[in-house]
Amino acid sequence: MGETSIYLTVIYNTQRIRVHTDKKINPKFWNSEIQKARQGLTGYSSFNKWIKDVDAYVSKIDVDWKNQNSNKKEIPLLPGNILKEKLRKYLSKETKQERE
Repeated sequence: MGETSIYLTVIYNTQRIRVHTDKKINPKFWNSEIQKARQGLTGYSSFNKWIKDVDAYVSKIDVDWKNQNSNKKEIPLLPGNILKEKLRKYLSKETKQERE
């Protein structure tokens, strides 16, 4: 069995956002219960760090949105198209320095 693409799926309130990544993995090295690479994958540690970094970025998007709208009586939900575009831009960056 060959490698398969990794898609990032974010559920934000009731919105489901799905974004293609450039990452691929052989399914035998993917632990679907915890959504991480298994130790048998060469470079699994850096692969899982990448997942953790993406997760942190999603949280940052949410915090930034709330901060930008903190002056409003009620903070509106982050529109799915904005979340998706920010994720696409983040995932298109090659290095950590480019993403910061």
